[in-house]
Amino acid sequence: MSERLQKLRALMAEENIDCYVCFHGDSHNSEYLAPCDERIKFISGFSGSNGLCVVTQSEARMWTDGRYYLAASKQLHEGWTMMKMEANQVSWFKWVEDNCKAEGSIGLDFTQYPAAMFDVRFDGIKKAGFNVKSTFNFVDKVWGAEKPERPCEPLKHLEPKYAGMPTHDKYNKIAEKLDKADCLLITALDQIAWLLNLRGNDIEFNPVFFSYAIFYKENKTC
Repeated sequence: MSERLQKLRALMAEENIDCYVCFHGDSHNSEYLAPCDERIKFISGFSGSNGLCVVTQSEARMWTDGRYYLAASKQLHEGWTMMKMEANQVSWFKWVEDNCKAEGSIGLDFTQYPAAMFDVRFDGIKKAGFNVKSTFNFVDKVWGAEKPERPCEPLKHLEPKYAGMPTHDKYNKIAEKLDKADCLLITALDQIAWLLNLRGNDIEFNPVFFSYAIFYKENKTC
């Protein structure tokens, strides 16, 4: 068993978490990740773009799709088992229902998973009697001081001829779409980059920057 997995299980025991779920994602639901958000790679060894880990005190399983079966079989650290994301294979949420003790605590970092997907995937788990708890990110805790810093690269403003239209025109279009809402919270990095006509380099090969935006309908400002 890897030392990282041992440390993760120790944290789970301290917090009375029977099962911990870790997703490949960040707090913006980005498809591509910065090094500081590559938690699946750090904790399991798997470096592909689609992975999900479920850890108990006796099992450590990592689900991925057919593109990565060969890579995962070679990359996973000692103590990990690869699971296949296929229609005829057990899903991670079904595995949790069948293999974790009844009324146990399922821990996850709520900032790493979209709310809509959470309602769908965890519905059966909650109905089965499990207690789903928001926790601090155990993988980040194990990573500690070695975790890379979140990038903060310079921004570039695009002229309307490159961005399609001026920012204030985009503001007007959004204001027209808002009905009873006074403001709009935007968390997707590509949407923020489009709205503000800004580009960054916080995620390699992606022209985005880490940010959140709130658009106010009345003032038409962000």
